[in-house]
Amino acid sequence: MRSPGTGDELDELATEFNQAFAAIERLMDATRHVSSAIAHDMRRPISAIRYRLEELARQPGLPDDIRVQLDELLTLTDDTLATMSAMLRLASLEAGSFSSRFESIDLKELVQEAVDTYRAVAAEQGIRLAAELEEVSLVADRNLIFQAVQNLLENAIKYGREKDRGGSAAQRRRKRICVCAISALA
Repeated sequence: MRSPGTGDELDELATEFNQAFAAIERLMDATRHVSSAIAHDMRRPISAIRYRLEELARQPGLPDDIRVQLDELLTLTDDTLATMSAMLRLASLEAGSFSSRFESIDLKELVQEAVDTYRAVAAEQGIRLAAELEEVSLVADRNLIFQAVQNLLENAIKYGREKDRGGSAAQRRRKRICVCAISALA
């Protein structure tokens, strides 16, 4: 905020605003750094867990139910690693050192994939997820968009109210793409 330099109350207020904005910016930078550091530090142990799960899944003679559980754990581990990679890319993007991975993506397919991924989690909490989707495509970073849709669904599951309808929707409205997520108790 520009300070008029008059030394009056407005000038003092502008100076205080500038100091507050600078403090907020420092805190945001620190938060980005911490998020990036956590994501970077956690990738190695989670990758090691994934490797061990793969080794276990390759064991001969495993009962089918154990094999299914191992496959589910591998999928969750892959999702966690993808989330951490997305956090690192986002930190790089915010720092201005990110080379984007923009591609043409089918938003209907992406949202349906996320809904399918979270359907079992929602069902465990008595929530039914349903998707009403239109054909929508856009050029974007698929992993970052998927992460955003995951966040919407997680929040819908976590904070959905009893009278809400469950679901997620992607539609094009006047050159804008809307992705909405709500949840419901079954």
